[in-house]
Amino acid sequence: MVLLFRLPFLLLEMLLRRLLRREDDDDDATWVPAPERAPAASPVPAAGDGPPPPPPPTAEEAIARRVEREAAQAPPPPAPLSARPPRTPVAGRPDLRPVADNGHVDTEATVVESFGPAADVGSAITVDEPWDGYDGMAATVVVQRVRGSDAATKAVVRLYEQQHKARATVLRATG
Repeated sequence: MVLLFRLPFLLLEMLLRRLLRREDDDDDATWVPAPERAPAASPVPAAGDGPPPPPPPTAEEAIARRVEREAAQAPPPPAPLSARPPRTPVAGRPDLRPVADNGHVDTEATVVESFGPAADVGSAITVDEPWDGYDGMAATVVVQRVRGSDAATKAVVRLYEQQHKARATVLRATG
């Protein structure tokens, strides 16, 4: 019985000894060092296998190589606008004239027309029945079916229920 009370303290003492191990602690005779693993074969050849590999490139060298590679792969830049030939007017269309950029910008308000009364600015979403016979089902049956369904079905049921019957039990089951 006494050992049961001392066991947590013994475990705590062992843990603290391992964490705070000093060189002169030799009283922990139960600890056995793990066997050392053999060093893994290194991918770098030994000194006698041939010439040593070149050192890795510096950051500046890597950036310079990337810029060169991207410049070689890049498409040629488009010709400047002044080098392009001027467009010729379309034959048979005298009403077309060249567009000149005189720096003018319209700042006047543009009237936009819409359909429906001006007071109706809300959105209108119409949701069909989530499944056939939904309106005739009792709330408990709908709740049982919704609990086993995916998130999309729950969202459709919630939208439909909010617009129609607004049954609290069904809305809680979809949330």
